[in-house]
Amino acid sequence: MAQKQMFSQSIDGAISLTERLFRNFENAESNDEDRFVSILISKPGLGKSATIAKMAKRMGYTLIDLNLACIEPTDIIGLGAREKVNGVWQTMPALPQWAEKALAGKCIIFVDEFNNTTQDVLSGFQKMFSDFVIDGQKLPKTTHIIGACNPPGRDAIYAAKRLSGAFRRRLCMLPIVDDFEYVMAKHKFAMPRGFLNVDYDDIVNYCDYDEISSAVVDNIFNIVRYGELSEVEKLTLIAGFGQKAFDFAREMGLFSEDILTSGSILGEEDDLALTYGQWKKDPGDYISEFQQILWGQDSIANSYSYTRSKKFVSRIKNPKVYAAIVEILRDKFEAEVETDDAPLPSSRVLA
Repeated sequence: MAQKQMFSQSIDGAISLTERLFRNFENAESNDEDRFVSILISKPGLGKSATIAKMAKRMGYTLIDLNLACIEPTDIIGLGAREKVNGVWQTMPALPQWAEKALAGKCIIFVDEFNNTTQDVLSGFQKMFSDFVIDGQKLPKTTHIIGACNPPGRDAIYAAKRLSGAFRRRLCMLPIVDDFEYVMAKHKFAMPRGFLNVDYDDIVNYCDYDEISSAVVDNIFNIVRYGELSEVEKLTLIAGFGQKAFDFAREMGLFSEDILTSGSILGEEDDLALTYGQWKKDPGDYISEFQQILWGQDSIANSYSYTRSKKFVSRIKNPKVYAAIVEILRDKFEAEVETDDAPLPSSRVLA
């Protein structure tokens, strides 16, 4: 097993999961103890901000975009007017406009670059993240918080480890992988193996968190009860609270060992719970489509037999992976494909 058990998500998968979490909280008999904040973490340029904006529009909610790298403490509490109280002039606090919108409901508060800000700003958001409170007022159930950031460099002090326990216990870190599926589908090609950037060590290091609290344990049991999530999606969220949270779920027997060793896991290839050889014998959706395409490319590249490769590709269960690997097969064995009386179709829909 990988040293760090992290379940990766595509940007679309993470947004879909987050949106269902928001709806679940609104519709269930939940309180603020059942709330937590998903933080999407990825390399730059994967479309986190744009996809979150689309989610808000789809839900019909107002998007409040707070870039913490550009915010000042006064942007949190607002600039109040000078008033005379008991004969003494005081500056009375005033809520900024974004906070008034948040307290009105039907809002998505998007907190971007939360790891590239000052401690003063983070402290100002302490109550909003840990207790879902602004200026002593509870956020309504239809106001949600989601965060995003790029991981800092290897020599940086990781922001997650600088946050207070009350802050950190609410943060569910969701690593986002660049799976290239959008661009491959758009332009109908398969990425060559040598051009794929699959080094996510900095993301894993950023997410690494080895503490556990009663609030996190409470979150774990709440997640397990979610009826609309798959088992792997539940493990994705639990792992987002850190290694100890994942180990706790295993120790308590909340998931079967088969589920615990499946899914899309960040780490070195040798550490994947499902090996290349195991997947090739039964090429199904036990791992991400991205990893399947990588392994499919390897299989074709290392093969000298068109017949064997064709048989292997014909057993691929995922239609997207199948279509991508068929193109690779045709490029590698172009002459054999031209003389084949029954070549594989370029695409298919499986029942």
